[in-house]
Amino acid sequence: MGNVIAGVHKSALTLRMLVKMLAWIRFVQILPWPLAFALGVRFSPPHLWLALLGYGLQAGWALVYGGRALRTGSLPDWLMALDIAVTCSCLVVSGLGWSTASGSVLAGMAVYPAVGVALATGVVWWRGRAIAAAILIAACYVIGILPEFHSGAPVIVTVIGNVLSLLGFTVVAGVITKRLLGQAETIAATTAAMLSAREHAAAQHARHDERMTQYRLLHDTVLSTLNTIARGDVQVSAQLRQRCAAEADALRSMISGDGRPATPLIAELALVVRHQAALGLRVHSNIGELPQALPPKATVALVGSCREALNNVAKHAGTDEAWLTACAGQDGSVVISVVDRGLGFDPELIAGGLGMSQSIVARMAEAGGTSKVDSGSGEGTCVELRWPRLSAWA
Repeated sequence: MGNVIAGVHKSALTLRMLVKMLAWIRFVQILPWPLAFALGVRFSPPHLWLALLGYGLQAGWALVYGGRALRTGSLPDWLMALDIAVTCSCLVVSGLGWSTASGSVLAGMAVYPAVGVALATGVVWWRGRAIAAAILIAACYVIGILPEFHSGAPVIVTVIGNVLSLLGFTVVAGVITKRLLGQAETIAATTAAMLSAREHAAAQHARHDERMTQYRLLHDTVLSTLNTIARGDVQVSAQLRQRCAAEADALRSMISGDGRPATPLIAELALVVRHQAALGLRVHSNIGELPQALPPKATVALVGSCREALNNVAKHAGTDEAWLTACAGQDGSVVISVVDRGLGFDPELIAGGLGMSQSIVARMAEAGGTSKVDSGSGEGTCVELRWPRLSAWA
């Protein structure tokens, strides 16, 4: 349905452009005779008043017709019918005013504007009404010159040429207009289909991103807590119950669609430290002054990555102690470090699981930041998170 509407809109714009082009053509077609007189060309029509009447009517009507077409960009049926009536009248009057036995019928003032009318019928009325209108216009042209028509070869050639022009311009205008409108509809439909496909792909990508965000939240909170409890590494305590209640609130918030942090970064980090204590991990925190107006995406990435780094300490480092440091640079950047003195590991030998690759590295990259892991066997681990991304870290 959207493709059809887009095609109709595109066709309407194309038709408006063609209508305005026809208006300017009509203005140009009434100029030759005034220019000829201005340049000193002298004509001696046998019926001067008829010639002037025909031209005056045609020129005045062209100004009214063209002005309305430019203003509205449309040619309604009543205007087209009136245009044909005026043109036919002018062809008869002008033909009678200029026709002579010597064949000066060539000088009829209404012939050029009549060609413009033929173009308009082809554009607006193609096909049946346009051809009928072109035949009527050609017949009025012949009627105007008929009383003085003689079978001299030059006159016959000119008359035949004018008649063919009136009919031919109608056909050519109709065929070209139909082709242009068809192409406009095709282009509009193709463009609408491409936009629809792009919107669909963007929606799928957004759903994937949202799903990954939810996966990370579950992995870093509920699943981490459950795994710790299942291993028997911690006893049920008031702090553990408090952490479970906070994670239940987080799940309810995720289900309701409100996953953004409602507190500043400092409060979020303090909450992470308190929750880790419930799992038996003692975190020495040193949190300095941090920016108050971080983008929500940056806050979520920093807090989530910090939480996962502490989860990894609790699960893999073989120690119950860690150090968290957070500070801000003068340029508004934020650097958070999570350090432990545990078993350590070789980063090159660790497969890219969800915890490290997705919950820390990918999460920071998507928020425009970076992460760096420095570790070695028996040397502990240091995870450094930085936002925004600096050139040295890109």
